[in-house]
Amino acid sequence: MHSYSRRELLMGMGAAMAFGALPSRAAASSGSAREVVAGSPAHIVNYLPHLVAMTEKLMAPEGLSLKLISSNGGSKLREIVAAGQVMFGLGDSSHAIQLINRARPAKILLAIDERCPYTNVVIRKDLHAKGLTTLERLAEWKRPDGSKPVMAVSTIGGGQHVYASYVTEQMGLDARFHWVGGGVTQTMVGGLKTGKFDAIVAAPSWQLESVAKGFGAVIFDATDVRAWNKVFKGPVPVTCIYALQSTVEKEPELVQKYVNGIYRSLQWIKTASPEAIWNSTGEKYLADQGKELALKELAFYKPMLNYSGLVSASSFRNGSPIWFRESTGMKPVTFEEAVDLRFISNSKDKYG
Repeated sequence: MHSYSRRELLMGMGAAMAFGALPSRAAASSGSAREVVAGSPAHIVNYLPHLVAMTEKLMAPEGLSLKLISSNGGSKLREIVAAGQVMFGLGDSSHAIQLINRARPAKILLAIDERCPYTNVVIRKDLHAKGLTTLERLAEWKRPDGSKPVMAVSTIGGGQHVYASYVTEQMGLDARFHWVGGGVTQTMVGGLKTGKFDAIVAAPSWQLESVAKGFGAVIFDATDVRAWNKVFKGPVPVTCIYALQSTVEKEPELVQKYVNGIYRSLQWIKTASPEAIWNSTGEKYLADQGKELALKELAFYKPMLNYSGLVSASSFRNGSPIWFRESTGMKPVTFEEAVDLRFISNSKDKYG
């Protein structure tokens, strides 16, 4: 879902070198801030609360010094959280569920969004001009050789595929597409432009670029609440902060301080304009994609955020048919097994 820049790769390498050192168990006697290590799959807009927490120093009032790493992938992040090399992960909620499935009990501590920002379907503009303006119409179409339309996702079986295939399954269309792994930004966007792919499941930046440059058109837009609710039945905690159950049990005060910082970050983002967010985070984290595209992506992303951080039992139920399918291999877990709302509830009580 993301093409990793040289900058991100170098940051990831630096993080890997540091994995052997866990955060100190106690602050120095002088009262210095305690370091806490947290990770995201990449330093991109999708994981904005971490970036803002860093640049706005929102952990400092909690007595923490945040060390943020890019794991270069959600599965890798899950692995290093499981190994105790990172205390907190910000990624797809399915990773916390997979840890539970693999006898590494974990908890979702809060969710940062309510819809999946990378489930947008973009079709070739020439096909759209021929009247293929919906997924249903695309599914009825055949390529010149009589084969199924080619639908590309970043990786088969990845989070993007999980959510997009659920969309087509609910419409009864899943078997009518030829699903392929399209890779990273260059190959996904390039494949749509050249006609190698008939449609791609797009992260916001891919959608924005394809439409702006005139070779793509949107036929499923995750920002459209009615379209989303028609398929997913309401909000879904797609992206979350998660930690091992052992961390929650052994370090409840630290967990609370960290969650406070993330909640403060969400409230900062809520009132900030895309321009203000760029001024805070752009040069350090988003410069590789350029200011113009980053501002558009921020404007796309902000309405999809869950500023309360809360995960309701109903939103978890909305996610269950997506996660617990034969194609994902995930075994069902209960809301109580997966979610611990004590800390985010305390943060809301403290900061309003």
